[in-house]
Amino acid sequence: MKSHRFLFIFLYGFFLLFLSCSRINENVKVETIKISLEDDSCLLFSSLFSKVDYIPFETNDSSLIGTVERFRVFDDKVAIICNKSLLLFDTKTGKHLLTISKQGNGPDNYVSIYDTYIEQDHIEILDSNGKKILFYDLKGNFIKAVSIPLNAFTFTKTTPDDYWFKNNMYSDGIEESIIHYNIEDNLIKERYLPVNKKLASYFYILENNNFGYYRNGLLFFSSPIGEIYYINNKNNLETAFAIDFGSHNVPKEFYNGSFNDIFEFVTEAEKYDYVFSPHSFASNNQYILLSYLYKKRSYWSFYHIEEKKVTTCNSLQDDIHSLNKYIIRGINTHYIFTSNYMFFLISAEQFINMSSKNKLLLSEFEKKSITELSNPILVKCELKILY
Repeated sequence: MKSHRFLFIFLYGFFLLFLSCSRINENVKVETIKISLEDDSCLLFSSLFSKVDYIPFETNDSSLIGTVERFRVFDDKVAIICNKSLLLFDTKTGKHLLTISKQGNGPDNYVSIYDTYIEQDHIEILDSNGKKILFYDLKGNFIKAVSIPLNAFTFTKTTPDDYWFKNNMYSDGIEESIIHYNIEDNLIKERYLPVNKKLASYFYILENNNFGYYRNGLLFFSSPIGEIYYINNKNNLETAFAIDFGSHNVPKEFYNGSFNDIFEFVTEAEKYDYVFSPHSFASNNQYILLSYLYKKRSYWSFYHIEEKKVTTCNSLQDDIHSLNKYIIRGINTHYIFTSNYMFFLISAEQFINMSSKNKLLLSEFEKKSITELSNPILVKCELKILY
């Protein structure tokens, strides 16, 4: 009798573990986001934004911004990862606040720097290669390092202890794309979306962002382009949106080709004008924004969730300030949503070129000694409330 009881307990425990690894609600209607692509399509700012501000980041020897790898906004702070360092700027003024550049093998060093999160009283840095989160105070002084069980690429948080990691490989027995981890309890609470072994062998693309906040939960998006998943406040996962590029969708069987690396895949996929390479993703309760490559050009696609309307563009024009149109470049695919605002980056060269007809705005920036070699400029856009 005891053996039956122990067997029942074992099977019940196994069942709970299985649920934590595969709890996906399939009984939910999936919204399809249909995206039409045009070779020349421009977004007028007045169609989505009620106000636009330009904030130049301070440029000095200790605040030089190289190739941007991560761009995050946390209340009054902008965080930029570049040159194996983390730079912080004031969101309102662009003033340089701090640089953390501590790559190394010491206890207060990171081996790699992949992502960051800023709380009210401290800074967190994700060290993927070192499999740890490093904590620093707001002056850059080391506090502690906490080990994590995987080589994560991006992360976000829903409570001070609840972390959500994006995984893209098989590592130490972890074979899922989304890992919910409680750092205080040192416990993996949920695992979602098994990593495709075939894709993991060659399809290596790092998006600028994978998580967005939405309806008291999270949206998750990752390459290859296909679905956007919703994790509700009860930690249930469901497919919420499907991305449809029509004839430019990559056929599922195409991914099963014999590709040695991502470069071989890209070379072949571009022959058919497939859309497969996402730059980034952002969301709030109003919008979803995707950026991606099509015919080697960068595009944005806004999806207005309530109106189920898509706006797609490969160039931008601030008609609010009567500025010139400019082509979307790689730096413009670093963006983030808050509840009421969109933030993104433009280069100083882009700003100077697009402002040539607005002498007043251009003269204000010339007084700040902005040149084509200056740091990027933060664009803060107040979103229109469309419903």
